[in-house]
Amino acid sequence: MRCLIDIGRFHKYKTGRLNDPNYRENQFMIYRLTEISFNKAEALMRKNGSVTTQEAVDLINASKKRAFAAADWEKIRYTTATLTMDEFLAEKRREFVFEGKRRTDIIRFGRFNNGSWWDHQRTMDPNREIYPIPSTQLANNPNLKQNPGYDQ
Repeated sequence: MRCLIDIGRFHKYKTGRLNDPNYRENQFMIYRLTEISFNKAEALMRKNGSVTTQEAVDLINASKKRAFAAADWEKIRYTTATLTMDEFLAEKRREFVFEGKRRTDIIRFGRFNNGSWWDHQRTMDPNREIYPIPSTQLANNPNLKQNPGYDQ
């Protein structure tokens, strides 16, 4: 029965046997070295006025190269001309699929409220960029006020 259920499920970190060195049965990766490289690359680009630096390109290419055959690499590698902020965000989406980072990224890149990431039809309430303060916290601290857009 398990194999029937798992056929359509996405497995970024597949389960396996305990003696398998890649066994990840109950672990969810919070941070990976690749994320640190992406964070540094983004910081370098933003520091440079959203223009790509060679160091940023090298960081992203080092991560991307592991997924491609040597024969294809020259065609798909990034250069300072091809790694734009938009392409960086797209590459980050591909690299970190199902790792719970997309929402934060699109808010940081100013794309959360344009609807392009969700259903291409509607815009989101700008108040939804932040979460509501839990009612228990509001009850415990009368100095707190609920974030805009959430009823108390």
